[in-house]
Amino acid sequence: MGRGPRHVEHRVRPRNEHVERGTHDRTPIDIQTPIMTPDDTHRSKRRTFLKGVGAGAAALAATSTASADEQIPEGFDAAGGVQEALVVFEDRAAIDLSDVAERWWAFETLPIAFGGLDPDAIGEIAARETVRGVYPNRELQYDNDDARALTNAEAVHAGTGLDAPYTGESVHAAVLDTGTAGQHPDIAANLVHNWTPVGSSTLTAEPIAWVDAKDTDTDENGHGTHCSGNVAGAGAQSGGQYEGHAPDADLTVYSLGQTLLIVYVVAAFDRIVTRKRAGETDVQVTSNSYSPVTDGRDFDPFEPVNVATYYAFEAGIVSCFSAGNDGPGESNLSQYGEAPHTLVSPATHDVSDVPDTGFDEADRTVVDFSGRGRRKEGEYEKKEFAGPNNHAREPALSNLRQLFDHTQEDPGRPYGVYRPDAGTPGNSVMSTMSPGDALQALSVDAEPWYAAISGTSMSTPILAGCVATAMDAYQQGHEDSADPVDVMNTIQATARNYHPVGSDETGRGAQYTVVNVGPGFVDVRAACARTEDGDWADFDEANRNLIDTETTQ
Repeated sequence: MGRGPRHVEHRVRPRNEHVERGTHDRTPIDIQTPIMTPDDTHRSKRRTFLKGVGAGAAALAATSTASADEQIPEGFDAAGGVQEALVVFEDRAAIDLSDVAERWWAFETLPIAFGGLDPDAIGEIAARETVRGVYPNRELQYDNDDARALTNAEAVHAGTGLDAPYTGESVHAAVLDTGTAGQHPDIAANLVHNWTPVGSSTLTAEPIAWVDAKDTDTDENGHGTHCSGNVAGAGAQSGGQYEGHAPDADLTVYSLGQTLLIVYVVAAFDRIVTRKRAGETDVQVTSNSYSPVTDGRDFDPFEPVNVATYYAFEAGIVSCFSAGNDGPGESNLSQYGEAPHTLVSPATHDVSDVPDTGFDEADRTVVDFSGRGRRKEGEYEKKEFAGPNNHAREPALSNLRQLFDHTQEDPGRPYGVYRPDAGTPGNSVMSTMSPGDALQALSVDAEPWYAAISGTSMSTPILAGCVATAMDAYQQGHEDSADPVDVMNTIQATARNYHPVGSDETGRGAQYTVVNVGPGFVDVRAACARTEDGDWADFDEANRNLIDTETTQ
């Protein structure tokens, strides 16, 4: 479960000679190809609009004469002392907390600062013209062998029905999770970097530093190791039986720790984008098996993780997120997956769950625990960014781009996409694990290097591996890189509705809806058949493939 704001504690950051860190930035700096660079006149006009819609938890329009309770954004303790906060600025030139915080630092590329602020400072910062939102450093939640056959990845690896086999060889994937077992034979084969933060997120005068632990175990419980194997596990310890969906892809892992705080997520994305802009990495897809606790709120474009993934998207990276484990019901899809520039996968049943019903069709319905979207006609409270309960990517992405690029004073709504992008297996998924990991569910004597666990955490890296393979199918025959929008549209357009209403006697069709599973179940072979020829789906085709019923169960 997510927790409230973190109050500052004093800890010592251990030394390490092999440390890379972001720039300690207390002064405005310029960056290459900035995404948010309005002139002062446009900024002033646009700021009036932002106050009107309540950016940053409806606190930006607070006046200096209001009480502390009225000034500070939601999630902070109005009666508390100094609290850890992430401040999202309009652009990097505006970053400055020196007048309100003794200890703070700016991220290297993102227009975000991290600092310790008391309630008065939080309210004052939230009301500034150049601030888009102030957010507490909350704790997030992790969304805890037949999967390749179900997604048609085995056929892709064999080249069945394609021009050639594809295994992700030309693609670099990053997994942001609890870490990974760098010494695991399946992981070590493709592991390029195994980044772990030095010290803690507790406020210091310097940004979070990262050290490359490479072939050591940075995973506290096995969660990240399992996800890493689902993306790019080589299958070395199983004769290929439990290989990942992109078994030849390069793999980088960012260890966010078992106690997952927003600041680590933002720091990892900041580092990925910074390194990619500098030509130091070629990451094209990320796997993110975590989510905030949801309460039906609208997608918030200024939430720090959403800002970070937008910057990644603009850098050519597809970020895959879990749907969250807050199902069943409705309107509990992870906000990070509601972004029009990310992909989100609900967890589905798989063939091992099929009872002896006499039907040949495997059960690909969404499991009860997986998060769901919204019906378009629904009414929802707490709409800080009120707009249509949208299921189409194009209008939301267009509005969001105008919002970030400042090309229109009021780009209108919607900003979010309130349904999943494609279902992938998430129930009893077999993947990599070290013998001593806490999540090692199988007998160590039987399968010492693997375990079967369930959750939308498992469906996410499977989707990321499918994305990497679809990218590889294009890049093996073309000189340029796959574009994120093309990839997302094609994954959605080639997904299959396995359970049309009335198609069998099981009643599964009533559970297979746009709210639960978007267009249906991923078919990576169908996607690769398109991408290897450069036959990309557009927004209209992707939207037409959505399941046409909105009933939710």
